[in-house]
Amino acid sequence: MVPGWRAHGPQLMDALVAFGLSWIELSRHHPLQERNDAIMLFRPDAPIADVAAFVQTARRLAARLPLRWVCLVQRGGVDNADAIAQYIACARSCGASQVIFREVSRLDDAYRSNGTLRYIGEHRVGVDTLLDERMQQPWWSRWQPDGLTEGDYFWNVRLRDDAGLQVVFESAADAAMHTRHASGDLYKLVFFAMPVCVRAGMRLPMCCGNPPMDEFDQRSWWTPTLDDAAWVLLADLRAADPLNGRDCGWFNQMRPFVRHFSRPGEQVFDPFCGFGSTLPAAALEGRNAHGMEIDPARAQLARARLQQHAAVAPVVVGSLADTAPVAPLDLYLTNVPYFGWHWRGDVLLGQLYASGDYASYLTGMRAVFHALRKRMRPDGVGVAMVQNAVVGGRVIPQAWDVGRILASLFYPARAAGAVLPAPCSRVGARKRREQSQSRICADLPEQSCPAGSGAGRAVAAGMTGAGRAGSGTWKLRTLA
Repeated sequence: MVPGWRAHGPQLMDALVAFGLSWIELSRHHPLQERNDAIMLFRPDAPIADVAAFVQTARRLAARLPLRWVCLVQRGGVDNADAIAQYIACARSCGASQVIFREVSRLDDAYRSNGTLRYIGEHRVGVDTLLDERMQQPWWSRWQPDGLTEGDYFWNVRLRDDAGLQVVFESAADAAMHTRHASGDLYKLVFFAMPVCVRAGMRLPMCCGNPPMDEFDQRSWWTPTLDDAAWVLLADLRAADPLNGRDCGWFNQMRPFVRHFSRPGEQVFDPFCGFGSTLPAAALEGRNAHGMEIDPARAQLARARLQQHAAVAPVVVGSLADTAPVAPLDLYLTNVPYFGWHWRGDVLLGQLYASGDYASYLTGMRAVFHALRKRMRPDGVGVAMVQNAVVGGRVIPQAWDVGRILASLFYPARAAGAVLPAPCSRVGARKRREQSQSRICADLPEQSCPAGSGAGRAVAAGMTGAGRAGSGTWKLRTLA
């Protein structure tokens, strides 16, 4: 408690308001007094340590200024979904308009080994882990995405509930910041709302005469609209499919990505063609489209759907791991196959839906994306749509793992052959920042990683909510 607050609280409050503060922050690292005291190490006689005094002060402040509660997540404090819910409830009762859960920064060996470094090593909890836990809770559906900021060493996710309370999850990596600074490169910090991290040498599709896309320019979360009735998968095509059309995508899911990441006349490719949703969507936007599908029966369904919509796009039967696309790629855009969906069709070599275990599924997925990388133009773009799945009551971190695969394979072409800062993927677990070209391709034959390869960049779009063909909100992340 500020000295003199008890005696001069109203005058101090007036002074804070008169000073023109936009908001005021209070630190509290657990709603229970004994847990908070153990973290903040209050002196025994500190009045503010008393939870009743803190709550009273917080409510008086909230009556005059926007109030933020800040919590450093850590073991022994707020370290699981239940503690998050308890903390939010306490902050809400005190009138807070925003709650920030801040990850203790990740440090590197440049820091002197001392008590602080040891404490961080023993107590740090990743906000990725907390978000994962939180997304499994029944109350998660009440929160709507409000925005996302992502840079080279800092990111946050902002959520808001129906009552207007905003909750922010923040993470930063000092080691990554030091690596950037040590490179000697000059960087210009630009704040903008596109989900794509713009870097030197990257083309900007929106600068090519395309109309601005509000759904991508204003926020990093985007909710697709339902398809027109004329575009819905016909019942006879659905009935003929081994999965009954469960994984059929929408035209309106694909068209904004086509517009945003390609130019008219360019080549758009779907390596997991399925029902061909990407192909007519690309044709409607004036792009040349072609696809590949490993299952002959599904390939025929895709051709029938293309014919239904008078769209011209070749569909090749095969897997990209052993069959080349018909032309170099400007954009690949795909919904990936899902693990654990009990494929009922013919089991062909390379059919990822029929993978017997998750490791072989990821191996097959990496082989396809590695082949994609070699077929892309130097300034090409890739978009993979994927969500985490639940198989037998167990959460399969499929979005995170596909994100890691993309992050390890795609990077700016100008960096080929150099020691690279690994593309930053917060869809999945973070990679080490320094990786050489040989390490990126360490699990594949050396001859498949020519010095000039690695063209393109990748964007992962992970959906929250119901199944792939259901409604949901998409989160966009640039991986390279």
